[in-house]
Amino acid sequence: MKRTPKTEYKTLSSKTKNLLAYEEGLDVEFKESIAGLEREDLVAFANSTDGGTIFIGIKELKGKGRQRISIKGCEIGDREKQRILNMATACVPPIEIQVITENTNSTIPIFRIEIPTGMAKPYCTSGGTYCTRDDGRKKPLLPGLLLEQFISAETNKFIERYKTIIDELDTKLSEMKAKVECELKELSTKVDTFNAQVDEQLGQVAGTVENAEGGIADSFSMVDETLGLATGIGNEIEAMWQWIFDAHAKLDLLLEKFSIEQPSVSLKKKAAKTLISTIVDNNPLMRRNRVLTQVKHAIQGLGDAALIQIYSEVNKNRQSKK
Repeated sequence: MKRTPKTEYKTLSSKTKNLLAYEEGLDVEFKESIAGLEREDLVAFANSTDGGTIFIGIKELKGKGRQRISIKGCEIGDREKQRILNMATACVPPIEIQVITENTNSTIPIFRIEIPTGMAKPYCTSGGTYCTRDDGRKKPLLPGLLLEQFISAETNKFIERYKTIIDELDTKLSEMKAKVECELKELSTKVDTFNAQVDEQLGQVAGTVENAEGGIADSFSMVDETLGLATGIGNEIEAMWQWIFDAHAKLDLLLEKFSIEQPSVSLKKKAAKTLISTIVDNNPLMRRNRVLTQVKHAIQGLGDAALIQIYSEVNKNRQSKK
């Protein structure tokens, strides 16, 4: 049974305590009141790679050095919560968010708004403003990045359709396999029957010529029927392999035409990102070339340029959280 996410905490949750210990960054933003929350803030996180969290009721304290904050609290009634949800719904397409109330047992409760990275990028406000997150603030989504997100969205849609086709292919293959197995079993039965009839006719060779000729005619009839069934099964198997070949050829043409990355390559890049993050977290002083050499040995099929780009993305995300 799927567990319903918790949406209210009497004190501060462990996640909130952890996030408040850091400065604003790529995936965290502080707002003193709901009045400071804009639709562009929600759009920026939804368009970002990893989404993020917005706190309402947190004041930034001015001063030199590391950013400091103070929990000031805010109104957390149903009206305020609905106002936040309406902002998300008014975006295009609507953004799915989770609004959590925390510290409700004190006089300074706060809102924690969780905005996951969107599955229908790019998002914009009802007024057509596109933006994303960059180094602790929102920034306009320029044409190049906007086009990249459009292509990424279409890629995801294609991959879903690709998976559907593969599932249909598996189903059809299973059905054809079951049919072939059934017909082969029928063929085997007919062969056994034919052999039995041959043995019977051989045993009756000493009988009358008329009976022998009739039995031989029946045997030839059985042979013709068996050969016809075997030929039909062979044709069905050949048609099945031709259908599989055509399906793969069409999929390869679509991937090439739209310059869409093969799903297997996307999975390798995701695995490489996870492995690089783990190595760098455990060995922060290890040089880049050595990190990439280890990853290349573990995950084959990715070029140096792709690995360097993934390493840069991981390093940028780590720097933004410091």
